[in-house]
Amino acid sequence: MNAPALDPRTVDFLRSVPVGVTTDGETLIVGDGEIEYRVTPEDDLLVVEWVLRAVPRETVRLATGSTVLDTFLIVSHANAWRGAHDFPLLDLWGQQESSPEGLTVVEEKSGWSVTLADAPLRLLAAEMRQAHATRLARALALPLETLLTAVQDPEGGGVYGRVPPPQD
Repeated sequence: MNAPALDPRTVDFLRSVPVGVTTDGETLIVGDGEIEYRVTPEDDLLVVEWVLRAVPRETVRLATGSTVLDTFLIVSHANAWRGAHDFPLLDLWGQQESSPEGLTVVEEKSGWSVTLADAPLRLLAAEMRQAHATRLARALALPLETLLTAVQDPEGGGVYGRVPPPQD
């Protein structure tokens, strides 16, 4: 089995955060050495392990064969990219009570999942925190190019609002 592949636009974006994008056998590693996402294929899913200072912290499961992994990594690194480029942070979270059209965020025993609204058995992501599942669903509703453009636009590309500056 090979390591999961990313869209070249995603790789370019991640490297400009800057974080490394490497492989180790069948594992894709995205990170800076202190914080890493280790992505390994397992059956029909991708297991994404979030590692902080060499200690595994959380694991989520993502669908294969679509832009789910690319989208997950882009939204996970969006505000880091913006900080590195002196742009204000974006509100990537949106309303936790609502799901974008065509997608459903549902609570399950192992955490929150994102599924297709018209095919609830078609899992896109699982074992997530509610806020992270909502953030991913909101981003999955966009074409990859639109997501990248919005994240890299100083004002959020009309998709995301800016985080208000702190009040003194």
